[in-house]
Amino acid sequence: MSLTRRVLASLTSAAALTFAAGVAQPAAAAVPSHRCAQGYVCFWTGDGFQGEVFFYQPVSDWCDVTPTQPARTIYNNTNRPWAFYRDTQCGALDATLAPGTWKTGLESYSWRS
Repeated sequence: MSLTRRVLASLTSAAALTFAAGVAQPAAAAVPSHRCAQGYVCFWTGDGFQGEVFFYQPVSDWCDVTPTQPARTIYNNTNRPWAFYRDTQCGALDATLAPGTWKTGLESYSWRS
């Protein structure tokens, strides 16, 4: 094979690999932890980390309303567990999230430690 054909074959292979890498989709359940800083609980308006996001740095463990009504996805990037509720009075438990965990498909209106 001539030098020109080898170079052309190499370029064609590289272009094919670049194209294939460009169309790869990210993992559907990937957690956008870079969007939720350490020490914060982050709330999304939609399922699966979609919609508007609200960042909240907890300062007390009293019952408080979530910053979006309802919160559909929540990521707990703090060092303590938090409970999330389906009402505004912290009465009907929706989910409890350990540190560094998240959940989607929620309908949370309030939360506390």
